[in-house]
Amino acid sequence: MKFVMGERSEGVTTDFDGRLRMCETVDDGSEIPRGVFVTIDPPLPGEPPIEAAIVVPRHREEFRLEAGETISVYVLPAGDTSSIAYWADIALCSEDLPMSQEQRFDEACAGLRDGLLHADDRGFWSVAAELGLATWVENMVSMHEGGRLPAEWSVRLERLPGWTWSIESKIDLVRSFVEREGHTDIPIDHLENGRPLGMWVHQVRRVRSAVSDEIAESLESIPGWHW
Repeated sequence: MKFVMGERSEGVTTDFDGRLRMCETVDDGSEIPRGVFVTIDPPLPGEPPIEAAIVVPRHREEFRLEAGETISVYVLPAGDTSSIAYWADIALCSEDLPMSQEQRFDEACAGLRDGLLHADDRGFWSVAAELGLATWVENMVSMHEGGRLPAEWSVRLERLPGWTWSIESKIDLVRSFVEREGHTDIPIDHLENGRPLGMWVHQVRRVRSAVSDEIAESLESIPGWHW
């Protein structure tokens, strides 16, 4: 049996599709295999490069791949099962896999470029919001600031009309809303300067632990803020 793997590891953008080949299942006496030994060609990046690994399912103890099914797995270096090298999706057929990170980037970047080229008088953030890409843009900026964005992606983003790495923080957007409206009850569908502020505030209030203590303190310093 052969399977393919779609890349799902933050900070790594190599597309693994078609690069993994099954060698043997883990023989632990169970009727259903708990893991699969694989060889990797070409090797995955690392020190040393990962040429062999064991694939173990996430969120379940056992698995058997079926046609049309995708399973999320951990990829552990062979001989060192104590550390997780990557996590990924595997399937019997590449057509069954979700898009890779590269494919998602290509689709989002192309869609945003097309929207901006036909934007008329609409601003960058308005177009991004209309396309459902405002959060994606913010994620790209965050990855860039953290040094996790591939250089090639940075170049492609900088070529988009109106692109900038300096964007107003969500805290400043909340302050702007409060100064104008006099309260912090921001509608969930509200866009502030074209950015989905209402959804962000809703998520923050629903899951307080989703933000750092620093962000929480900044929000609490805004007059009228409540959880």
